[in-house]
Amino acid sequence: MGTAVDLYVMGAMMRSMPGTIVRKDGAELWVDVTDGALDDGEAVCLQTGSDSPWLYGKVIRNDTIGVVIHVDGTHSPDRREFSRVWGPLHMRFQVCTNGYELAARRWLKQGEGVGVRWQRPPLFMDFSGSGARFEDRDDLSLEADDRLLVGLRVPGDQPEHRLTARVVRRLDGDQLAIHFLESTPGTIAGLVDFAEKIQEQLVELLGDDDGGDSFDDL
Repeated sequence: MGTAVDLYVMGAMMRSMPGTIVRKDGAELWVDVTDGALDDGEAVCLQTGSDSPWLYGKVIRNDTIGVVIHVDGTHSPDRREFSRVWGPLHMRFQVCTNGYELAARRWLKQGEGVGVRWQRPPLFMDFSGSGARFEDRDDLSLEADDRLLVGLRVPGDQPEHRLTARVVRRLDGDQLAIHFLESTPGTIAGLVDFAEKIQEQLVELLGDDDGGDSFDDL
């Protein structure tokens, strides 16, 4: 017990809530979430470790020590839940230092930011349906758990998708990794679909390559 987890709440807008498993009794888990209670019947999933199976179930009640989840089943994926690819995304983001909860609601529901200035990373980045990694050209003083308001557009798709995110860590050099938290409907599906299209194009290109050295020769 005492395992830190990200609790994914599946609904009209998927969101992630940090929490800690504080008790286990059969098929029931007590998760202490920092962002408050959840409604009975909400569908959730979580993973206790990077190599552990996904647990999925529903909220059955809120207890004094945490949200009580009945685990209905498990899933052990053979690969990433969200395929990670390198490709073009039109991204803009703002750092939210104060009043995050209110700012997040306004951004997701009304598209209102916290100011007129937006940061825009380079077009090409590493991304998936759960997060992104990109070059921090502006050398921003961002730290782990800083919260962001994010706008995304994929090439050929005019509407802007809106998300919130937290900074995971700064990688070697000037690379910044972020994890998506909440999003407007259709956002995650749109990102996953775009990632799959990029993968399909790569497979076609590799399939057309009938010359040169093989991978085993390198």
